[in-house]
Amino acid sequence: MKVLLLLILLLIIALLARGFVQLIRGNAQPQALARTLTWRVLLSLGLFALILLASRLGWLAGG
Repeated sequence: MKVLLLLILLLIIALLARGFVQLIRGNAQPQALARTLTWRVLLSLGLFALILLASRLGWLAGG
């Protein structure tokens, strides 16, 4: 479970970096940039929900 959470977190960071690079270069299509950032937000919300669920079910050791 921890490996899955780590992989999702790394994917979120990669999408954030991709959006940042597109924004800095200035040649990004607004639609492509919005799609990249939308995926990042959706994955972040999904990760948050997965952490809450895993904690509630006892899949993650607390403290």
